[in-house]
Amino acid sequence: MTTTKRKISVSIDEDIARELERSSEPLSMQVNQALRSAVEVQRRQRKLGEFLDELEAETGPADDTLVARFDELLA
Repeated sequence: MTTTKRKISVSIDEDIARELERSSEPLSMQVNQALRSAVEVQRRQRKLGEFLDELEAETGPADDTLVARFDELLA
């Protein structure tokens, strides 16, 4: 499957550019893969936030004591 590409100009930190240039993969491919991963994380976080908002609207706010307990468990 071919995806349409659009040429844009961006500036990245020098240390990141040096690291990317060490790879045998084309720079554009590496940047595209990294951005695709970052966008997917953002999309999942947004959907999780929407879900939690809906859940809170249906059931009310979460119990602060339980939230604190789960924060401790996940730390």
